[in-house]
Amino acid sequence: MKRHLIILVLPVILLSCEKEEVADPDSRITWYMDYRLGCNPGDTLYTFFMPNAFTPNSDGINDLFGPFGVGWKSDTYNLSIHDRNGSLVFQTDNPAQKWDGRMSGGSPVIMTGIFQCTVEVEECVTGKHHTYQGHITLVR
Repeated sequence: MKRHLIILVLPVILLSCEKEEVADPDSRITWYMDYRLGCNPGDTLYTFFMPNAFTPNSDGINDLFGPFGVGWKSDTYNLSIHDRNGSLVFQTDNPAQKWDGRMSGGSPVIMTGIFQCTVEVEECVTGKHHTYQGHITLVR
């Protein structure tokens, strides 16, 4: 069986000394944030990260796709994924629901490919709306 190694380079927030630990429960990444740069512990920082590849092969590692971060409203979230022909493959308005590589409705797992992703979120503090578009590589 071939094994694929995917390395994702994501920006890391490390602002320094007095830190608050912020962890995504579905992630193995822990962020540490400092407040020396003008933020107060009561303020909500806005961060948004979206991987560009995942491997839904049921090995328990990198099996689900979905953005993560802090400081955005869950009730304004929308994730849609389309195939190369523009057909909707997956859609959710629940940030806790991740894509497992199956078509909507639970049909068989899709083969390796590149998909178009659009995510809409709104910042909690400012109310600013963001629309992100990119490509996801599904690797088997």
